[in-house]
Amino acid sequence: MTSPWRAQGGNYPDGECGCSSPVAATSPGASLSVASVAVYEKGRNSTPTARATATGRITGAGGRCLANQNSLDAEGNPMVVTACAGGAGQAWSAYSNHTLRTEGGCLDVAGGGTANGTDVDWYPCNGTAAQAWTHKSDGELVNPKSGRCLTDPGGRTTARLDIEACTGAASQHWTGPRA
Repeated sequence: MTSPWRAQGGNYPDGECGCSSPVAATSPGASLSVASVAVYEKGRNSTPTARATATGRITGAGGRCLANQNSLDAEGNPMVVTACAGGAGQAWSAYSNHTLRTEGGCLDVAGGGTANGTDVDWYPCNGTAAQAWTHKSDGELVNPKSGRCLTDPGGRTTARLDIEACTGAASQHWTGPRA
């Protein structure tokens, strides 16, 4: 029989009673003292050595915000631009390993692609070159692996973002946190 006090990955907390299993004096609903807690980042991030260097919104043409569509932390969820409303999917952090992160995942070129028109999506951070971005002085966000820029094709809010040849177009200019 499993104890109602058993924690995932550990045993009955014995910091208070010095015991390793429930005794008559222990009962459900009583206070529980915890000596340590493990914290895991939403999105199964596998690059823990990187550190956040800046946070905020990333805005594109027309002042619209780069967003994780519907704030879903699901592999392959589309990146879009929407009206800036302060939602969780619009809060970005630039990291020291040149990743841009929201909701525990990274801005990612789908499948590590390098061709014009390759989708950009949300994916758990994994340290691959598909998730590295450099911010050029003119505002372009470049994926060094592909040499292509984050682009809002057609400059409309319903379009899924992709990578395209860097042309300096307004649909490729972004402001916000930089790694």
